[in-house]
Amino acid sequence: MLLRIVTQNLWFDSHQREARMQAHAAHWQELQPDVIAVQEATLACLRPLLPLLGDWHSTVSLESPAQWQGVAVFSKEKPQRVDMLPLPGQMGRRFLRVGWEHLEIGVVHLESTASAGPTRAAQLESLASQWTQPDCLLLGDFNFCSTSSENGGLPSDFVDLWPALHPNDPGWTLDSQRNGLLRGSKQARYDRMLLRSRAWACRSLQLSQSNGSDHFGLVADLEK
Repeated sequence: MLLRIVTQNLWFDSHQREARMQAHAAHWQELQPDVIAVQEATLACLRPLLPLLGDWHSTVSLESPAQWQGVAVFSKEKPQRVDMLPLPGQMGRRFLRVGWEHLEIGVVHLESTASAGPTRAAQLESLASQWTQPDCLLLGDFNFCSTSSENGGLPSDFVDLWPALHPNDPGWTLDSQRNGLLRGSKQARYDRMLLRSRAWACRSLQLSQSNGSDHFGLVADLEK
């Protein structure tokens, strides 16, 4: 069994928003993933994006209450379970847990700002008791770099897939040298996929470059 999974911070900024959402959708059409997890899924982003996704199952709609926005999952196979769970912090961040018989996926967009390290640590710690299946994939925008001391707060029973597959490649998902949409000067790996599973193995993990965001996304191929 093979699964292709994408994570992408959509970038909620108003700059060319409709064209950027079209770029995301066109890129996903090329990738043909089974699951797409997104962050910064504001109504302003969802309005132009959702009509482009056709008959994909979605955890969010234009009528969804505010607490169901922010993080979202689109999938070819309808999930058996969908839960949106609050995270500690001041920004109203939530943990989206989506489950199928064979895999549970958790989507996060951890607290922003450089000074929010303690809050991000508390958010990560709170996830430990939220999983309901043995085979789990945690993904999203962690808002701290792979070089940060905050990495000590990552769950020890999960494997960070990028360094596992690309030990000599920093895998910057924020890269102002390669992404013209990223303002300023920055290189960092905020966007992650972490796997805890005896059944699934990651066969491929690459940057997903849709030209629609200040973040590069990730596309993974999992095999069972």
